[in-house]
Amino acid sequence: MARRTAAEAAETRRRLLDAAGDVFAECGYNATTLGQVAGRAGLTRGALYHHFADKAEIYDTVLRREVDQVAGPLMAGLAGDGPPLQRLREFVVAYCTALDTDPQFRRAVELLLFAPSDAPDATRDRTREGYRAWLHAFETVLDEARVNNELRPDITPRMAAGAVIALTVG
Repeated sequence: MARRTAAEAAETRRRLLDAAGDVFAECGYNATTLGQVAGRAGLTRGALYHHFADKAEIYDTVLRREVDQVAGPLMAGLAGDGPPLQRLREFVVAYCTALDTDPQFRRAVELLLFAPSDAPDATRDRTREGYRAWLHAFETVLDEARVNNELRPDITPRMAAGAVIALTVG
């Protein structure tokens, strides 16, 4: 059998991840089979097992890739310049707009929010870490707002950050 180039291997991996994201979003974690993923990618299960040990690993990889691709730019804007509440408003508007208009973003949020109870522990742990990171980022911006007297004195940055989390991810 001919050796594949690094570029071909990377393309195979990308196709598998794209297909897995679609199948997980359509069927959920439990109902997804590796055969479905390989078939959607137009590849064999052997190709899938060359890149991923099992369903848990490909799910976790899809989730990390999706969240990194779609959340990174939003979080960068939150940490940017300008008045803190304006940055937070812009984040929420961009988040809601992306949910409405960007299928990849919507799929990432669905995968994140509806991570199954039997997903790998590492995936559930990473999801909790992600929520904590978002909560911290919101709390940091809201603390800036508090320091600038832009936040009502009876509302703590933690309380307001929790409200933003509830608004964005339920």
